[in-house]
Amino acid sequence: VLASVLAKKKAAGSTHVLIDLPYGKHAKITKSEASKWKKDFEKIGKLIGLEMKVITTVGNQPIGNGIGAYLEAQDVLKVLNCASDAPADLREKSLQMAGILLELSGKTSKNKGYQLAKETLDSKKALKQFQKIMKTQGPAPAKVKAAAYTHELKASKAGTIKEIHIKNISKAALILGAPKDKSAGVYMQARLGDKVQKNQSLLTLHYNNKQNLESLLKQKLLSEIFSIK
Repeated sequence: VLASVLAKKKAAGSTHVLIDLPYGKHAKITKSEASKWKKDFEKIGKLIGLEMKVITTVGNQPIGNGIGAYLEAQDVLKVLNCASDAPADLREKSLQMAGILLELSGKTSKNKGYQLAKETLDSKKALKQFQKIMKTQGPAPAKVKAAAYTHELKASKAGTIKEIHIKNISKAALILGAPKDKSAGVYMQARLGDKVQKNQSLLTLHYNNKQNLESLLKQKLLSEIFSIK
């Protein structure tokens, strides 16, 4: 993983790199593993001449609401457009990470990066730059539309959401056809700490293949995503 990530950055001509390592009970790595990976990333990054910063963050739930290409893209566009319904956690993490990179690359002084990132986003300069990148890259080979069908997962009881099993969300998205099917995936409607009522919608499944949904519903996977107490 270390070789793959850093070799790609170096080969692409990157000079300054920020790596985020989410850890947690249901994340890919534990806190102690994240600390070890951080040291290894920084060591190898230095050896190949990269200005590198590695941060470790708590990964106890998805950032943003969408899981799946189309749904994640909608979240990103909402943040760039400063929409009122943009995911607040995605906006905040984006600002924090952009601020770190701005300081790391010398675009602004220490502790000034976050504010510069916020000004760039709120003024729509970030959106204009994104549009410029899109124009340079050229049109997509095919326009991705929203999935043909949706299915809601509802709370089986009232209570507070204590845990979200991220790996099960990823597995559900895969069974629905993501990432090959660009519009398939999962859209979150409840977060950690939320108080929910019985039959309240927790997430929405987006799919085009009905057999994929049937396969998912036959498993216990969906019932194990949220821990409500």
